[in-house]
Amino acid sequence: SYQIWTHPALKNYRYMMWIDSDARIGAKWEVDPIDAMIENDLTLLYAQFPYGSRKNDVEIGNKLTQVYNTSLCGVYADSKYRHIYAKVCKDQPASFEMLGGMHHITDLDVYRNDIHQQFLKAFTGDYRFS
Repeated sequence: SYQIWTHPALKNYRYMMWIDSDARIGAKWEVDPIDAMIENDLTLLYAQFPYGSRKNDVEIGNKLTQVYNTSLCGVYADSKYRHIYAKVCKDQPASFEMLGGMHHITDLDVYRNDIHQQFLKAFTGDYRFS
């Protein structure tokens, strides 16, 4: 749900680590992932890409266009899968590869940005547990 990014319990934090309830850490991390986020000024640290895809999704394309005045024609990774980039387009249904995994870290300040909050609200609606 879009409300998590601005929830009062998280207001004093910039980064959030999300681990699914059925996930287990299998080994000691050689690098602190929060340190990696800060040192590299990352928006998102994710476990897997690509992880499924959406193709020609009119509904998501309309919601993206409503808020950002553009849609997504693809999401691509660099040759080492270290960075992902969006290809934007006009007047087309959304098509993109998705991120996956049981664990991610996000920069809350990015998702708290007004325009992203507008999209997340359009995407999930008012339902508090989307």
